[in-house]
Amino acid sequence: MLTDAMQTTQRIGQRVWMVIPTHTTRHLEACLAGIAAQQELPDGVVLSCDVAEPEIDAVVDKVWEHVRKVLGERTPGFVQVSRAFQGEPRLNQVRNNGIRAVQEQFGLDDSDLVLVVDGDTVLEPGAVAMHRELAREGSDGRGADVVIAYRVNLSPQQTEHLTADQLLDGWGTPDDVHALINDAAQASLANRQQRYERQQRLRAGRLTRWMVKAHKPKIIGGHHSVKASALRMVNGYDEMFKGNGCDDDDLSRRLYMVKPKLSVQIAVTKIHAFHLWHETRRPWKPGEAPDHARFNQRDREMRAAPGLDNPRDQPEVKMRWVGCELGKA
Repeated sequence: MLTDAMQTTQRIGQRVWMVIPTHTTRHLEACLAGIAAQQELPDGVVLSCDVAEPEIDAVVDKVWEHVRKVLGERTPGFVQVSRAFQGEPRLNQVRNNGIRAVQEQFGLDDSDLVLVVDGDTVLEPGAVAMHRELAREGSDGRGADVVIAYRVNLSPQQTEHLTADQLLDGWGTPDDVHALINDAAQASLANRQQRYERQQRLRAGRLTRWMVKAHKPKIIGGHHSVKASALRMVNGYDEMFKGNGCDDDDLSRRLYMVKPKLSVQIAVTKIHAFHLWHETRRPWKPGEAPDHARFNQRDREMRAAPGLDNPRDQPEVKMRWVGCELGKA
C-alpha cells in the first residue's frame, strides 16, 4: 500500500494509475521516458510483463533512473510484475495482472481511473491530464467511466527519431507533437471521431441501437482508460483471449452491457498517442484472430470468466518496486 513517501505523487481529485503491458524491450525505453514529459503525472505506474526476462529488468532500471533524475521528488511509484511465458501471448491476463498489482500495492478505489497504454506507445504531454479531466468532468456532469482514445501510427523514420534521450530532454512542445501528425493522420482521426460519435448516438436511441454492433464504438486496447468501478463490474479483461485481436472488442461489448449505462467519452482527437513502428503480428482480418469464435459466442456474459477476480492459472507473478524501496515499509 502507499507509504508516506509516495504521497508526493498523489493529486487532489481524480487518481490515475497507468498500466503498461509488454512482452519485449522493443520501444519500452521510449514508452517509459515519455512519462517524464507528462504535464500531469500518473499517481503510479505498473509495468506488467508477459515474460520474465532479465533484459526487460535491465532496460527498466536504466530508463527509470533517468526519469527519476528529470522528475525528482515528483516521480510516481513504479512497480514491475512478471511471470514466465506461457507458450502463447496472454495480453488480457497481463493487463489484469497489472490492475491486480495496482490494487495490492497502491490501493484502487472505485473512482480511480486505470489508464492502459501499450509498451510500444508514447503519450503526448497532455494525455494523462486529459484522461483525468474527462473522468472527472464528463459531458453529462458525472465524469466518464470509459475514455475511448486512439493513436497515430508513426513511420519507421519518425520512430527512429523519437528516442528516449529526446523524450527526457525536453520533448513535448506543441511543435514537437504536431510534427508527428501530418494532414492525413489528422483527417483520419477526425473521421474516426465522427464515426464513433455517430455510433454513440445510434446506441443511445431506443429505435436505432440495433444499427450498431454490440462492441461499437470500440475501445482500442493499446490506449484507453476505464474507471475501476466499471472494470470490477465486468470482472476486468477476459483472460481466455490470447494473441492479438478481439480482446479489446470483447471488453467494449461487455462494458456496454452494464446497467445502468456507463458514461463513455470519445476522445480520439482530444488525446494523442504515438504508436512506434514495428512489424505487426495482428491478423489482417477480424476472422483470423485466434479467439474470434469466442468473441462471437452469442451467450457471452457481462462478467469475464476467468477475469480480474478469478485469474486463469499461471505461474507465480513476481513483483518488484523499481528505483526505490517504497512499498516495503
